[in-house]
Amino acid sequence: MPLSTIDKLFYENGIEINYLKDDLEGNELKMIRGATKTIQKYRPKLAITTYHDNQDYRELVDIIKSAVPSYKFKVKGIEEITGKPMMLHMWWS
Repeated sequence: MPLSTIDKLFYENGIEINYLKDDLEGNELKMIRGATKTIQKYRPKLAITTYHDNQDYRELVDIIKSAVPSYKFKVKGIEEITGKPMMLHMWWS
């Protein structure tokens, strides 16, 4: 099956989303980069895993806040081995 982006699936088809949750085994940055128009337009609540290799929640926050500066965020949980936060929650207010 060919890959697509959140923007192609939702933004370009005018389909509103209000919640976006992912655990893409280290591909979260790619997913967010392909979802910025959807995030800008619909401002969904976000739950994104952040503990995978080469993953930094701060980079995710920066990308999302560059699309919608008023997004708030909180990181939760600590992964035992790496000590990295487990989950990034973001919401618009």
